Amino acid sequence: MDFLRIAGNEDILNDWVEYLTSANIIRGETTEGKTVYVKTMLGQKLHDVLKDHLHLGPLIGDLSRDRRRPK
Repeated sequence: MDFLRIAGNEDILNDWVEYLTSANIIRGETTEGKTVYVKTMLGQKLHDVLKDHLHLGPLIGDLSRDRRRPK
């Protein structure tokens, strides 16, 4: 995926990388002079949760509704 195109410019992309790294969602690995970013275990768990959004969205919606009052 072209993250630079999505971010809009390199400064915003660097902010994303800084945030995701500080949140322990990704980590940088340098090989042959290039930095590659990979998901951490936390990042993989977050990715799995977000992939299941078809189940997660309705569940959160159901849990966040106002409770019915007794009649």
